Amino acid sequence: MGKLQQASPPLNESDGLRAYIATCERDTASPTRENASQIFNMLAHAEEIAEKLRGRGADMRPEFSRIDSLHERITRNAAMLVESVGGVAAYAALRNSLRPGSTRPAWQLDHRLAARRAKRLRTAAITLIAIAALSGSAWWFRDTLLPDDPAGVAANAAMLALSNGAAPRTALEKIDAGLVITPTNALLLTWRNVLLKDIDATTAQEADTRARAVMGDREFLIQRATLHVQLNRADAALADANALLVLDSQMAEAYYLRASGYELKNELKAAVADLEKCASLAEAQNNESLFATTRIRLGNLMQRIGY
Repeated sequence: MGKLQQASPPLNESDGLRAYIATCERDTASPTRENASQIFNMLAHAEEIAEKLRGRGADMRPEFSRIDSLHERITRNAAMLVESVGGVAAYAALRNSLRPGSTRPAWQLDHRLAARRAKRLRTAAITLIAIAALSGSAWWFRDTLLPDDPAGVAANAAMLALSNGAAPRTALEKIDAGLVITPTNALLLTWRNVLLKDIDATTAQEADTRARAVMGDREFLIQRATLHVQLNRADAALADANALLVLDSQMAEAYYLRASGYELKNELKAAVADLEKCASLAEAQNNESLFATTRIRLGNLMQRIGY
């Protein structure tokens, strides 16, 4: 190939930086399985060079603005890109090889996806608890909302083991197997904390600390209270619901979960009072799905009491 046909190499680091950014911008406009890994490689190179040049006193504001836009694009396609590089574990390995320790959005996709899933599961779980109050069978449908999900598979396996009379340690083995695949999954971390309370209090406290670090106190308590209800652990569910109300006395979900604990203890008047409070708050907060679900369950409980 003649010299005129050869691609000209970058003249300096600034040219190289702009070339990396341009390539990344092109690929993030149409991300595919074929270019997913290259997107992260290009972004890592661009960030490293930009940081180096800024450290030398260069004005890199235009370049960092373009890099910020890349982070936004990548975050919008988080699920697709993580899947395209081989899944959560492969993405985490890629990140650790390119930008270990970075907290920028494109390097935290696994945590963002875990948070999104936790939110979806929380919404689904709260709705399904209401169905369970009517039919007693909702648990088996909870994790099939997201089929072939390793967290759902592990959680279902743990519940099945307990339902068949297995020891908590057997159920814990199912959860730990899921955590190997999705180590920051909120549902599995909550399961692990709950099961360890029956096995080893010290290790359970460590699991509690880890789960709260990943989810935050509010999300962890909602997840754990929901799981306690599903496991028919009324006192534990009430304790977590009360802890949620200490964090936020206007949290509609907390009253819903506390009502579930009271119902498990057959304290139906207390359950009705909490459901009425939940409905009032949900309506005021424009949470239409929770309001509707609560009214259905409230009507059912009031019939049982004979109001």
